[in-house]
Amino acid sequence: MNSNPLQLAAVENDFETCTTLLKYKLCDKEETQNLRPDILCYVFRQIQQRGAILSSALEFVRELCRMGMNVNRCQCCTTSRIDFALRIGSYELAEILCAHGARVTHENLVSAVRRQHIHVIPLLANYGTPVNKYNYRGHITYKDSALDVALENSSTSAARVLLQHGAQLDAECAVTQALKSDNTRTLMYLLTECAEQTKAMIVKPETLIQAVQLGDIQFIQLLLDAGADIDGVHDNKTPLMSAVHIEVINFLLNKGADVNFKTNTTPLINLFSCRYFNYKTSTFHPQLSSKEMEEQIIHVIDLFLRNGAKLEDTDDNGCTAMIKSVTGIHSVEVLKYLIDKGAEVNRQDNKGLTALHKAARYCAFDFVNVLIKYGALVNLNSHDGRTPLHQDVGNKDIVKLLLENQANVNLEDDLGNTPLSLASDDQVVKLLIASGSDVNHRNSSGMSPLWQAAENYNTKCLEILVNAKANLDHDDHQKKSALSLVLNKWLPHERVQQTAKVLLDHQASIAFVRPDVIHRLIAACNDSTLVQKIMKSGISPTDIVLQQTIFNWPETSVSPLAVSLILDSLDFVSYFIENWYLTKSDIKILSRNQKIIDGLQQRECKALSYLEEVSRQPMRLELLCFITVSSALGSDQGRRQRVHNSKLPVPIQDMLLFSKLEVKVLLANTWNRTKFLYQLTKNQVKQEDPKSSFYEMFENFSRRRVRRI
Repeated sequence: MNSNPLQLAAVENDFETCTTLLKYKLCDKEETQNLRPDILCYVFRQIQQRGAILSSALEFVRELCRMGMNVNRCQCCTTSRIDFALRIGSYELAEILCAHGARVTHENLVSAVRRQHIHVIPLLANYGTPVNKYNYRGHITYKDSALDVALENSSTSAARVLLQHGAQLDAECAVTQALKSDNTRTLMYLLTECAEQTKAMIVKPETLIQAVQLGDIQFIQLLLDAGADIDGVHDNKTPLMSAVHIEVINFLLNKGADVNFKTNTTPLINLFSCRYFNYKTSTFHPQLSSKEMEEQIIHVIDLFLRNGAKLEDTDDNGCTAMIKSVTGIHSVEVLKYLIDKGAEVNRQDNKGLTALHKAARYCAFDFVNVLIKYGALVNLNSHDGRTPLHQDVGNKDIVKLLLENQANVNLEDDLGNTPLSLASDDQVVKLLIASGSDVNHRNSSGMSPLWQAAENYNTKCLEILVNAKANLDHDDHQKKSALSLVLNKWLPHERVQQTAKVLLDHQASIAFVRPDVIHRLIAACNDSTLVQKIMKSGISPTDIVLQQTIFNWPETSVSPLAVSLILDSLDFVSYFIENWYLTKSDIKILSRNQKIIDGLQQRECKALSYLEEVSRQPMRLELLCFITVSSALGSDQGRRQRVHNSKLPVPIQDMLLFSKLEVKVLLANTWNRTKFLYQLTKNQVKQEDPKSSFYEMFENFSRRRVRRI
């Protein structure tokens, strides 16, 4: 400090001299206000260090304020004067500052509460400090307000003063916070001194349920004494349904909680809900072991039963506690305990499902085994006709166990499905076939197990069914075949191709496969032999008629040859021309049509030189006649019969059916495959039903394209 008389006196803590200097104007006012460090701040720090306030110090502070010192912020450290006074805990300093116009905020009030300076609260309130916290819109907000902080810190004295000065209590928030923080003192205060404000919250069922979940019996008793309903329902749960602590369950039962109270469930059935299990596992730290959990659940079941719980009561889905117990949440010992206590093992829920149905669906082998040993019926139908074997055709061990206990493999559900119709696991399919399942059974939709395996691209099951003599022929009535179910797609993806190869290798009927499958496979196929095998099977060349031209191809009629040229697949171009796999529209291509030539040149098509070579000479009459005859025979399902009825020589018939084609490795061009198929499908004149399986994934692809645009 400089050698200013006022500063020298202050350094010596001689506040009487300081006051005298000021009163008799022996110090310049302006000089005093501009002293560094700030003289008022210096005095406050001296007071803080001494831990006591001399009356002379108070008089000096009062004199400094009277002569106009800044009562809001220190000039050198920008500290709030009032906050400093509250930190010291001095009512007198705070009063001097307030009397001289210090700005006091709600945060200052919060600070006083946190520091337990309760005696300062009325002073601040009387000098206009807002006792409520306000948000930026000017609305009262309770969270982190002075009252909230007081109650959170169990400072009921501070809360009492704040309420007397107009602080607004958020009863719901306050009670909830007290429960969560296990704050007995605050809760007792709220229930007694704030009974009118908290009454509505106390009688809410969720308040008691929250106390029950916390496991605090003292809280529970407080709430019950305050009028809480012991069977109050919140979110379809009563306090008893929400209790996970044994001592709390005992307490509630002793207090008269209804052990058979029904919402959409009962206390006994609720023990087997995922929600109850999850809450129980998250409540105990460290977590209960499986054995401890099992022992606790059995203990609670025993408690409930001894207090009159009904074993055969059901929830809204018609499930008893025994049916719910097979979900696998708890051990099989719990299931045994329920059955030993008299639970009916073949009881059915609202859908006709038994515990065995559900255990099979959940792949719970131990539960299935126990239920069968206790007399569960393996061929009992649910309301939709399904047996336990229908319910689990994905777990070979359970299927084997059911079969060993005389499960009927050929029983049908209401849709005509046998277990084999629903099976997708190859090991299960083998077991069912070995046990006598009919491989050619058709369900109500006319689908055989082989057709369903084909439609789901399940090649493993397909092979097994074929080897078991499943019928590979087509169905004229349904106008379907296994291959048509697989191949009639706008985008024949990899799984489609793999499934089609398996079927073709086993001479499956090609009937009802769309003729334009060749166009699509040229673009999508990774293995050119599939295209050739389909050609050999009897799919003849055809044109797709488009609404407009695509990919700069000048024609709206697109043949397999045209597709090969558009995609610049030289191997396919030469293969189609060499084997006369051509349509009438191809005559224009082979006649050196200038528009087509120009378009191919513009795109720098590699196949152009080959096309120019083969079309250098005029088309042979023989080829023209073949194309004309082939086109006249059509490309529909009746073509094969028309060829046979034509009386043409057998070699010519073979040529027209393309049955003697040599299969060779061809290189496909991967350029713009999916984009081409999308444009081809979008612009076809002949459209399918939008809901048809032909458009599988088409809508998703369309949405992706729109997002890119």
